Amino acid sequence: MTHRTMDLSGMWRFQPDPHDDGERLEFMQPATDHRRWPRALVPGSFDSQNENCIFYEGKGWYRTTFSTRACWRGKRVIITFHGANCRTKVWLNGTLLGENHDPFLPFSFPIDQHLAAKGANVLAVRVDNGSYPEDLPGKYVGWRIFGGILREVTITAMSRSYVESAWVTAEPDGHFELFYALCNEGSDGVSGSLVVTLSDAGSRKPGREIGRRDISMCQRRFESVGNQTIRKGGASSAGFSS
Repeated sequence: MTHRTMDLSGMWRFQPDPHDDGERLEFMQPATDHRRWPRALVPGSFDSQNENCIFYEGKGWYRTTFSTRACWRGKRVIITFHGANCRTKVWLNGTLLGENHDPFLPFSFPIDQHLAAKGANVLAVRVDNGSYPEDLPGKYVGWRIFGGILREVTITAMSRSYVESAWVTAEPDGHFELFYALCNEGSDGVSGSLVVTLSDAGSRKPGREIGRRDISMCQRRFESVGNQTIRKGGASSAGFSS
């Protein structure tokens, strides 16, 4: 399957919110005029936005716009933040997509149900680099916590049948077990093969196939979880449950 990705890196608008007034003032709403907000480069930290934000700690708002692509029609479309520090809250066209409190890992939200059919989409992001006792590393830290959208933001359109998640449990003797969750959001059933390949780290050569599983999923969000044990030398055994 082919994934089509839009990179939103570039100049956004940025507004510090030291008194936490942004939600009350509806900074997330498309009708809010952000054209007078300072320009800000994404990815980038609060400190890099302007000289008044050096050592800034608190909330800050980012806004940008983008157009809906024709090739996204009928696809599953997700927005991914590859790193934002520390707490992040995201709106698209005034609709809250969700929140994230983990600054160290990417996070995504589905957006295909919230895209504008015509005109620009307005993306609003509130980032908070304040210290909270319930968050790691806690209320008191011994280093500066740089706030902001610190890594890329991308939008990806993909098939409505996809791998929801995959994880591996490895053993020192060369055995490992692969667990996976599959999802079909389409209106039709799908069938195909789940193929596992193994390649050397950093290699650009095609990996060696070490496992294969024929799969079939019914229409409309039939979710399955399977596991496949890969033994040293490439032999495998598989289990599947739904």
